[in-house]
Amino acid sequence: MSLTNGFILAAGLGTRFRPLTLTTPKPLIPVLGKPSIEYSLEIMQRLAVKEVVINTYHLADKLQERLGDGKKWGIDIRYSVETELLGTAGGFVKGFSLFSKPDTTVILSADVITNAEVERVIESHRLHQAEFTMGVLERDDVTGCGILQFDNEGQITRFTEKPTSDSEIFSHWINGSIYVAEPSVLKYLPPSGEFSDFSHDLFPTMVKAKAKLFAYPLAPGRDYLRGIDSPELLKRVETDIMNSKVFNEK
Repeated sequence: MSLTNGFILAAGLGTRFRPLTLTTPKPLIPVLGKPSIEYSLEIMQRLAVKEVVINTYHLADKLQERLGDGKKWGIDIRYSVETELLGTAGGFVKGFSLFSKPDTTVILSADVITNAEVERVIESHRLHQAEFTMGVLERDDVTGCGILQFDNEGQITRFTEKPTSDSEIFSHWINGSIYVAEPSVLKYLPPSGEFSDFSHDLFPTMVKAKAKLFAYPLAPGRDYLRGIDSPELLKRVETDIMNSKVFNEK
């Protein structure tokens, strides 16, 4: 399966990894010796994506120096450097203009390690003629996660980012941060240069508008997905990889 456009969210500060991230951008933090962002680039390579835009902010020059123009992966990498943080959606809006043409775009995070078959998310997106599709997974503990409900067709009917109390938890389906987007989603977002966030701004707006926002349930026990948001989670992911729970389990 091939796509023209890929986008990697990589502008985070990585404050929980300080002092390391004072001199190393978070996407270059090694996961068993390989920068975390390279796992996402390998997925883009597998999908035969032709162009990848990476949004950057903190220590952007070091990220560009390490990854270069993308020839290593057979991809044309373009960098959207933010002079101030624009949020996930704001970063996407700004970076989207760097693609050769507006097209269906797969969006990954530089700090998420997954073995999920992103191809299945793309297939579902096309089947539903969705504007935006989100890979989702079911977890008992949804602390610190965006939670959602979806109907029998997969259309998302409710979304809440990081509920703060048990009374706010209405679902154990969480946002897996694997996205497929159509250019039409830009109409739900502020213009380029303004701050906006997928979870706080785009998803609630699309739900309210009953727009074509769909969920694709990742397979329990088969699809591994976890963010390296802290040194503790990084250690957990590295242990899972070494124990063949990630890339050797299929």
